[in-house]
Amino acid sequence: MNFSREKRNRPLGLYPIGLPLLLLIYIILCVITLSVLSLLTSRGNMYNERDEVKSKEALNQAENQAEEWIHEMKNKDVNSGVKEETKDFMVKENSYLHVTLSLNEETSQYEITSYVLVDSSPDTDDETLQGL
Repeated sequence: MNFSREKRNRPLGLYPIGLPLLLLIYIILCVITLSVLSLLTSRGNMYNERDEVKSKEALNQAENQAEEWIHEMKNKDVNSGVKEETKDFMVKENSYLHVTLSLNEETSQYEITSYVLVDSSPDTDDETLQGL
């Protein structure tokens, strides 16, 4: 019985750390990690959305220019003998809107035969999560 009394009176160290305190520290570290990951993810999503908005604005601007050109061509005198008109409108540095108009002999007006967004960027084999 003397043995158990010595064990109780022995100092345990400066700070006795128990299981609840270790669990609390683990939970705090998990919450901090999740909050940092959430912040980084939301920031990345914000930058992606900004880039997407800029791309859509550039495409809308190119489409507006193409529509103005189409309207000019439809009101143009068609006696010049040109049966097909083509024009490219820049969207971004590596993509453009390609518009082709053909002359309809019956109505003597230009009609849209091609209205295509062309991406001239080189193909890369992107195997990241973003590229999948």
